[in-house]
Amino acid sequence: MPETYNNVPMTEEEAKLVAERDARWTGPRLIALCAVSLGIALLILWSAAWRKIGPTFEGEVPLIHYLDTTAPNR
Repeated sequence: MPETYNNVPMTEEEAKLVAERDARWTGPRLIALCAVSLGIALLILWSAAWRKIGPTFEGEVPLIHYLDTTAPNR
């Protein structure tokens, strides 16, 4: 391995550690990590859209109605 890694000087021990960590993060593992992250993000968005999570209102007040009644009169 070269003396530097991305223009950062490092010792042989550090270079070996970086090489080991880089070897663990293969393409399929990164793709799986991206898929899991995207799945969690979509689950959170779906839950918020269907009001499974997020702010609650008294009764069954639709969000648009709630915003319209709190808007200043013009």
